[in-house]
Amino acid sequence: MRRFRLFIALLGLTGLFGLSACSSSDSVEPADLIFTGGAIFTADADMPEASVVAIRADRIVYVGNSAGAETLIGELTRKVNIGDGLLIPGFMDSHTHVFMGSFTDV
Repeated sequence: MRRFRLFIALLGLTGLFGLSACSSSDSVEPADLIFTGGAIFTADADMPEASVVAIRADRIVYVGNSAGAETLIGELTRKVNIGDGLLIPGFMDSHTHVFMGSFTDV
């Protein structure tokens, strides 16, 4: 249940998917949480899929590939392997009610 709440919290922050860690400084503050290992749908036409999402506090700080996230992994960073799962933005309705959506009042 805790993982589910964390997952929902992440999905609620999807308006920030366009942000990425673009600092040229060597002292980048590490992320608190990194999702990796599965498919990540971004809903961004320029980058529809990613392999990593990094979160610091309550902000998404990086969306991209594993190489770009290396500097965000610290000693206390918690890594969550999505596995065969799919991470999608929380405001994307990922289901439908076939009978409710396919019939109109006759």
